[in-house]
Order: sequence, then structure tokens, then C-alpha cells
Amino acid sequence: MAHMDHSRPAWPARRIVFWLAALYLVCLWQLPLLEHAAAPQLPSPGMGLLLPDFFQEWASARNYLRGSPVYTPQDVTAERYLGVRPNSTAPNFIRFNAHPPASVLLGLPFAWLDFQAAFAVWNALSLLFLEVSLWLIVRRLDPPLSAWTLLPATALLLLTYPFCNQMIHGQLNCLLLVLVTGCWAAARSGRPILAGSLLGVATAVKLFPGFLLLYFVFRRAWKAVVAAVIAALILLLVTALLFGPETYRSYLQDVLPQTSLYRGAWLNMSLVGLWHKLFDPAKPLPGFVISPVCYSPRLALAGSAFSAVCVAAALAAIVPRSRSQKGSDLAFGLTLVAMLLVSPVTWDHYLLLLLLPVALFWQEASPSESLKVTLCSLLVPLAVKPEVTVNHLMVVAGAGRAPGGGWLATPWETLTALSVHCYALLGLFVIGALVLRLAEARCAGGAQVPGRAPHATVSDNTS
Repeated sequence: MAHMDHSRPAWPARRIVFWLAALYLVCLWQLPLLEHAAAPQLPSPGMGLLLPDFFQEWASARNYLRGSPVYTPQDVTAERYLGVRPNSTAPNFIRFNAHPPASVLLGLPFAWLDFQAAFAVWNALSLLFLEVSLWLIVRRLDPPLSAWTLLPATALLLLTYPFCNQMIHGQLNCLLLVLVTGCWAAARSGRPILAGSLLGVATAVKLFPGFLLLYFVFRRAWKAVVAAVIAALILLLVTALLFGPETYRSYLQDVLPQTSLYRGAWLNMSLVGLWHKLFDPAKPLPGFVISPVCYSPRLALAGSAFSAVCVAAALAAIVPRSRSQKGSDLAFGLTLVAMLLVSPVTWDHYLLLLLLPVALFWQEASPSESLKVTLCSLLVPLAVKPEVTVNHLMVVAGAGRAPGGGWLATPWETLTALSVHCYALLGLFVIGALVLRLAEARCAGGAQVPGRAPHATVSDNTS
């Protein structure tokens, strides 16, 4: 990437000092969060949900080391390892580790530590993954940005709720982010095998990143596709040999049926969540009672499948036509947004994965003030705590209260207040498609940087 250095803008000293001071103040503001990330509060007796989500990987790994089934129920493992037995009848209680067996491999190096130490180390690694992701994005944007851009990017990111939730729970999103960003960087650098391998690892760890395979399929980048499949299969084989095939049987028979109930949770931001809230709200979370249009799991599944087909068809029409490097970048970002739109469950902390597409869309939308304003308006509800946005919208909608407490969401409230985040993701998808079209039009019109050779497209390097 040395050819980019000549175009990287220099920052004046006063701007650097300003953003260093701003980052310092933001860190002071978020000090309680950072302290919690370093030393999480253990759950109190009777809690329905173990707040530190990394407990799932850590406890499953400990189960393996002690000869117990990897997917031992979490009320048992919490009592065994933390001395606390949660309320397993609470609506927000997660009975089993909800993640695939390959994710348990991540917990093995930490299983020798007590939970608080393991959680702190994992969060420290997550911060490192996050900064590496930001660095990859900043260095490979076209035109590239100064490395000092990491200062405002980090300061603004620290203020967003998806980041806060990531650190409170010790989620896997920072790892997924660096894998996905690395996949993008490798693909645009002409290294399809590395790109596919990184995507295969991400898919084995959390399944839903596998949707990004469509990007390479639509571009006929078969080396990347094959590498992704092989990498995922290798991890599947390793986990099966290490933990035993019964682990996968337990995951398919016990875990997936439990996690599928959360598709109708009010906090699910995907199109799948919208359809299930309308027709199959099977797993209510505290604060909201959802009344469906009519109870029909078949309609919910049919609507979800229809949405996924429509989104995939849109990508099939857009991605292959992206011939320039900038168009290829934007197509990858668009596919990433689509991944969150059609995921069975999209929680708020998943939104960290939007860093790459937002950076790509913002840079291309910069010449247009209207596009920038629209993009900002879509990002606001995605950046703040979902309860804050939804509660205010429920008040505006005049929603009633459920007999047992909390909001009562009729289909009208589901289509409005409870779906604002889904609509924001859908709007982001539309913005991405628009800026991609504008970028390709500019490239077709000969918008070439003087003295610079045109970049090779992803399809040229991977097929």
C-alpha cells in the first residue's frame, strides 16, 4: 500500500492536540464503563441473565476441561463456577451457551483463569481487535486518511451504545469485525485465499457472517469462496474431534431451538425480527409485550424468507456491476449491511460491524450535503441505547401499558416504534446502493486521479 502514502493528508498540530484532549475527556466520561469492562460485576442471586456474555465461551471451555458436556445448562455452570444460581424461569434467561461449538475454542486459553480475569483479558484483546480494524479501514480508504483519524474515530466510537454493550457483555463482535475487515482488505489487495480464510473463521465462530459469501459468489471470486468453505470445515472438524460429535448434536437439538425463540424479541433489529414480531413474538423480553397481527409461525418464516430473497436479489443485481475498486469496496460494505438485515437475530451490539460500510459510505457521500445529512440521521438511532429511542417513540405513538407492566405493543407500535432500527438499517442499505451507483458513474465518466494507475477489481484478482 505504499502508493497511497503520497496522498495521505497531514494534520496540523492544533487538530491533533484537540482530538487528543477530546479522547481523554471521553475516556474520563466513560471511566465507569471501562472499569466495568476490566472488572465485571458478577450476577446477584435470582438474576435471569448473566450480564457478562463472555461467560458462555468461558464456562463451556471449563466444562470441556473438567470432562462435562460443553453445552451444560448455564444455571448449572453459573452455580458451579460463580457460586450463583440464576432464575432459570425468567423470560430473559439464556439456558444454554447460544454460540456455535467453534466459538468455544476462543474460551480455551481463558478457562485456566477465574472469570473476572478472563473477562478483563478478553475485553483488552477486543479493544486491540477494534483498533486494528479502524487502522485497516483508515489505511485502505481511497483516498487514504491520516493515521491521526484514529483519534476522532475512537472518541466517537466510545460514545456509542453498541460499543458500550460490547464491553459490558464481552461480546465477540470486535473479533468478527477484525476478521471481516481483514477479509475486505485482503480481497482488495488481491489475496483471495486469505480473504476467504478469514471469512470462513468468522462464519465458524458466529454463523451469520457466512452471508458475506454472496459477495464473492456474485463476483465469481471462486478462490475466496473455496477458501472460506475449507476454513469453516477445518474448524468444524477440529471442534468435532476435540469436543466430540455429541457437541454438535447438542447444539442442533438443544441450543438452536432455544435461540430461535429470540427472533421475535423486540430488540431484534433485522427484517426477520420484524416479521416474527408481527406474527410470532415467541420470546418476550422485559419491558415489552408484543401483540401479533395473528399468531402464525408459518407467515413469519415465509415473510423472513421473502425478505432474504429480495435482499439477495438486490445484491445479485448490484454487486457484479461494481467494476472499479471504489465500487468493489462499496459493494462489500453493502453486502455487510444486508447481512445484518437478514440475520435471524441482529442485536444492538452487532452494529459495531457497520464501521466499515459507514466509513465507505461516508467518504463517498462527502461531496453531497444531503446524502451526509441523511446518513447521519440513519446512524443516530443505531448509535444510542435502543430502549431510549423506543420508549420515546412508544410515548409519541400513545402506546398502552401491559397488565403485568411494561409497554403493550400492538401491530401499529411494532410497525413504527419497535421497527425504527430495522428501518434505519434498510435506509443504510439504500444509501449504500445509491453511493455505489454514483461512484460507478463517476468512474465511468473518467474520474481518474492524475498519475495513478487504476486499481484492479476484486474479480480480476480472485477468479
